[in-house]
Amino acid sequence: MKRATLFLTIALVGMVAHAEWQPSDMNLFPIDAQTPGQSNLLSALTADGKLILSWARYTNTNYLQLQVLDGGIRQFPEGGLTLVEQPGRSYGSTNGMCLAADGDVLLTFEDSRGDTSAEQQTDVYAYRFHQDGTAVWPAEGIKMPYHRQNSKSLLRNFETSNIIVSGDNIYVTAILQEIPDPDDPATADEGIYSYKYLQVMRLDADGTITADELYELNFPYYYAAAGPDGTLYVITTTNSYGFWAMRLGSDCRNMWAYKHTIEPISQFITNTVSSIQDSRLLSDGSLAFVYNRPADYLNASLQVVNRLMPDGSCGVGESVYVNGAPEDGWSITLRMAADGNDRLWLANSWGNAFNNNTSDQFVMLNSMDKDGSYLWQGDNKYGIALACNPGSLETQTRMYVLIGVIPQDNGCVVLYGETHDYRFSYADFYAHKVDRDGNTVWRKRILEDDLWISASRLQYDENNAYIFFSKGLFASDGLYTACIDITDEHNTTAIEDIDADNQTNNADNRRFNILGQPVGKDYRGIVIENGQKMIVR
Repeated sequence: MKRATLFLTIALVGMVAHAEWQPSDMNLFPIDAQTPGQSNLLSALTADGKLILSWARYTNTNYLQLQVLDGGIRQFPEGGLTLVEQPGRSYGSTNGMCLAADGDVLLTFEDSRGDTSAEQQTDVYAYRFHQDGTAVWPAEGIKMPYHRQNSKSLLRNFETSNIIVSGDNIYVTAILQEIPDPDDPATADEGIYSYKYLQVMRLDADGTITADELYELNFPYYYAAAGPDGTLYVITTTNSYGFWAMRLGSDCRNMWAYKHTIEPISQFITNTVSSIQDSRLLSDGSLAFVYNRPADYLNASLQVVNRLMPDGSCGVGESVYVNGAPEDGWSITLRMAADGNDRLWLANSWGNAFNNNTSDQFVMLNSMDKDGSYLWQGDNKYGIALACNPGSLETQTRMYVLIGVIPQDNGCVVLYGETHDYRFSYADFYAHKVDRDGNTVWRKRILEDDLWISASRLQYDENNAYIFFSKGLFASDGLYTACIDITDEHNTTAIEDIDADNQTNNADNRRFNILGQPVGKDYRGIVIENGQKMIVR
């Protein structure tokens, strides 16, 4: 019997490596494993390799927590250090975190305080802490000012806050909704549910508010990211469900004469800025970002990469969807990374039909330069299928959960999970390394078997991947981190033997996937046939 040997290896990316971490493909490090219900997971990596973790815990008393891992060693007890503790009525839809230039931890938190008659009114507070948990700004936080815009408003609600460092500037952003009095016939006749604004304020290093601006919104969504020279890119949804962009200076005002249009109009009401899932600031100051562009009312979509220039000009967007016509596909998750040469790596989990139960499911990878030129496969923009589960009426298709994509000097690593059925629940997770030409280098299992990850954050360097995640439905099993070695030299090549009797003699052209499992002629992705590896699209 003739046999063909398939060599596989894999990598994951990480943060600055320290010996104490003892990277392990399967081990989980408990962060807050005793108390369920955590949310708003955030992570950051310091210049000296510390992993900063923050999360919210909403119970009868609501908390904002902090943990610092130095070489994998917790600096605070399991459960973290409580930074903010507000009994009973606190509320937070989201909160933001980033690092100051000196490594201080910057955070925002949303809650209700003060008079109990204001129970439904929420405000945004900004905080600055040293890494040992010592407060730099007032311990109660710096409150975002409220500027009443409408005399008809009864309540205010701040939400979707974030804090962003750009150059020497610290920006805090949030959505302000003013809710009219329901008994006011004027607002009832106008059909107004709420007045919506984006509020942006700039803080000095000592917490002094130096600028504060409001921008009226059509819909309560925005996307903000650091721009060049201490500026801030902001993208909002137009009244025709397209995208507008601004570039704000240190005075929080638009540096351009007007808002620049990215997406002019969408005939489908599902198109909002909330579909922007990832972005990277490139060396020329432009912002590359990825989002889903709806193709019909049933969530079929194109996966789009676009680029916003410092002068406000913008590309029209390139489709990176996988197979079939646009109306036949739908995307779940998009992730993007950029290497030191501004090469973009684009990964997405994708189905070729709206029906989760029977559609083919893919993990796709593509690569392009910052000008939108695809760097492999010629004119084919569909990318490479790293994994595929064919749809079936008999067996419900297993889905994919995408954690992230990590650039390396000689390729990239994609982290993803394969669920046990068409629901996003228990999954087996993998790290998949490809070289710069799109060829699989290695692939390996990571994390524990049958793991349910409900939310995750990823940090990395050239040695390890650090995944911060909630385990179980709604974090019912707590919070954990994992440290995974992604260096080529430490990922021993796995060997799988494939029965290739008929491959080498070309008797029946049997096909196998990269795991050595037999596949049919309709399988798409990386295929081994007659001892040769090929990509079938």
